[in-house]
Amino acid sequence: MDDVHSRDLALPDFQRDFIWDPKATEELLESIFSQFPTGSLLFMQHRDDGFWPRAFAGAPLLNGHKPTRLVLDGQQRLTSLYQALYGVGDYRYYLDLGALSKAKTIEDAVFHETAKRSQKLRYHTLEFQAGALTLPLAEVFGGGGFHKWSKKVRDHRHKTLDPDEDIEDELSELYDKWIEPLRNYDYPYVLLGEQVSMLAICRIFETLNRTGVKLTVFELLSARYFALDLRLREMWLETLKQFPVLEEFQVDPVSVLQTISLRAHATPGCQRTDLLRLTTDHIRGHWDAATQGYAAVVKMLQTECGVLSERWLPYTTQLVPMAAGWREWIESRKDAESGANRKRLQRWFWRAAFRQDYESAANTQAAKDFSELR
Repeated sequence: MDDVHSRDLALPDFQRDFIWDPKATEELLESIFSQFPTGSLLFMQHRDDGFWPRAFAGAPLLNGHKPTRLVLDGQQRLTSLYQALYGVGDYRYYLDLGALSKAKTIEDAVFHETAKRSQKLRYHTLEFQAGALTLPLAEVFGGGGFHKWSKKVRDHRHKTLDPDEDIEDELSELYDKWIEPLRNYDYPYVLLGEQVSMLAICRIFETLNRTGVKLTVFELLSARYFALDLRLREMWLETLKQFPVLEEFQVDPVSVLQTISLRAHATPGCQRTDLLRLTTDHIRGHWDAATQGYAAVVKMLQTECGVLSERWLPYTTQLVPMAAGWREWIESRKDAESGANRKRLQRWFWRAAFRQDYESAANTQAAKDFSELR
């Protein structure tokens, strides 16, 4: 946790965003309080020829600071713990020490509340914490620590409840039983040193993420291509700046890879296996045509077909074959022919939408339609 906060432990830039819900974080905390194993971690030594780093969600930004290690496996767990124990993110987590002192289970004692600016945090006040003996877990690392918090609680209770109360022994016992084990919980980890090639690291990363919460093909290929000096994530961010309509329609970058796959392979296909067969030459050679075509298709649907936003789009995969052929069918044709093809493409869009062609097996349908449209 200290390394995350000091920015010495960071993430590869292409890693997915933090996605755990608060219940998953609660369950992780309960396991750690109980000293149960919660898996292992995989780190790599940060190096100049390696991945571009970024900070954990909620942690201080790197701002040019070079971390010493990057997390390849364990992002969701470490982000959950960091946000809970430093009091950042969308939720605040608490430990009901009063319940634990009455021999209730740890599952009864860990809870959270939503941290919205417009919402007054009920459990955040010292008055409530002192009355119910409820510890904000943000105090453990992000605040002054348990002992400083417990002194404020004792002083408040003496002033407002019972000046003769002595709960020092009770708080000390609770600290020894629950807080100290939390602070000293050890995660086993493997550190990949500089002797491990970037190609090997990418392969390890890809293999790890075939199970559990899977990464998208875009994220897997971002890792694979990074070792081959292709910055796929940076290319996508630049594309979003160039074509804001793609961000407006929440276009998934995987759709762009599918568009490239239809254009690049002799036998068109845009299944996951087809995308994993893409090479850096495929990406470099077709990126501009795919992204420009996709943006043009979205713009056409928005301005000429009444599809004003992403939520009005019947099937997102239906755009892939249209985008894949846009340059050859529309842009490279003379005005009259281009306009006629544009109308044909629109008629095909409505026909396929109303026939519900993309209701199932959408990727197979996209490859079939691309061949027929061509």
